[in-house]
Amino acid sequence: MIDEKKLKKILDNIAETPFQIREKADYFLSEEFIEKKAIENGIPIPSRNVSFRPKLEDIEAAKEIVYEVSGFSFYFKNKKSALELQELLTKLSSSIVNLDYDYYHGDSNHKFIKIAREDDYGRLGTKTGYPQHEYDLIADKLKRNKEITEAFDKAKKDYEDKNEDYSELSNAIKEFVSEQADTAYRWASLSEKYARYYEVLEPEEAMKAFIGIEKPEHLFIEWLKDNQTDSLEGCGVEQ
Repeated sequence: MIDEKKLKKILDNIAETPFQIREKADYFLSEEFIEKKAIENGIPIPSRNVSFRPKLEDIEAAKEIVYEVSGFSFYFKNKKSALELQELLTKLSSSIVNLDYDYYHGDSNHKFIKIAREDDYGRLGTKTGYPQHEYDLIADKLKRNKEITEAFDKAKKDYEDKNEDYSELSNAIKEFVSEQADTAYRWASLSEKYARYYEVLEPEEAMKAFIGIEKPEHLFIEWLKDNQTDSLEGCGVEQ
């Protein structure tokens, strides 16, 4: 993680005005600019040749259907058997119970009969799976795919960790550019207001009134001095 003071210094050293940053936002948000700032400040830049996820061995999807009846799994040969069991369990639902106990009052040696909810025994669904002999045939492939995936994920995480500082710098610059664009819009509004003060009052009084009423930040006054010197002459503001 980049030291907070270092990050602030990097952003403070971007000397362009909010208007310049707003006008050239595409450049200040570009990888070219971010990489330039990273290199200038000793922050490693990421490689552009990141390997793609490796190709895994093809494994045929499971086809055997397992019926989920009221939360239990059954390997029936057809759906009719599953429907018959579902119907039977639904009829018996009022008699289906669980044995439970209250830990607060006692222990597992003293259980009470808990009636099952009827809607727990009216559900029917399906999943797929492999017969054991088919699973045995693909077990080695599954193991290799798992090892390859874990190795890739570890390498990816190591890569991302090494580039954490760059990502942090990138995010900070993007946020900074957004803030500068907002500042540019605010300064444009203040500049237009100052021109109206200048039209009504003498230069010195215009600036005093403007500062007293609008309370612009110091950086804006500095920008105004550099960019509207004609309207500031004789107004009492240091040039």
